[in-house]
Amino acid sequence: MAGVVMNPVESTYFDSLDSEIRDLLNVSGRATGTRFRVTDDDFGTRWVVLDDPDFEDLVSTVHTVSETIMDHGFADRMLAAVFGFEYQRRPAYWLYSYKQGRFYPFIPTGDRERDYAAEMRLGEIMREEKIPMERKLENWYALWGIPF
Repeated sequence: MAGVVMNPVESTYFDSLDSEIRDLLNVSGRATGTRFRVTDDDFGTRWVVLDDPDFEDLVSTVHTVSETIMDHGFADRMLAAVFGFEYQRRPAYWLYSYKQGRFYPFIPTGDRERDYAAEMRLGEIMREEKIPMERKLENWYALWGIPF
């Protein structure tokens, strides 16, 4: 699973964007099989959650959603693209920070707790694989409430 998280804004322009994203995902989902839902979390952020067993379809759809948001002038409202996976039998995530233009790992372990040691190990794997990695640990922000 994957998702794009953003801070919504009260405006007719944003409502139009929200409608366009839903229409776009309905059309593209028929071609790729990617399922989606749009949901707001307890922190006031909006998630476009994507589900597809084909990772390339997920990446492509995240890119399409991100480009659509940027094209509508809301790039500053985008927080992160999130890619979920399992690491040592628990949920883990690769987060792509739109502001930093880099990835970093995030492994929540409970309510507002995270596994820093495992994140460091995954960060090293990312560096070895030449993935554009956020090097400043202070920019490895926690993203609580991921809805998948």
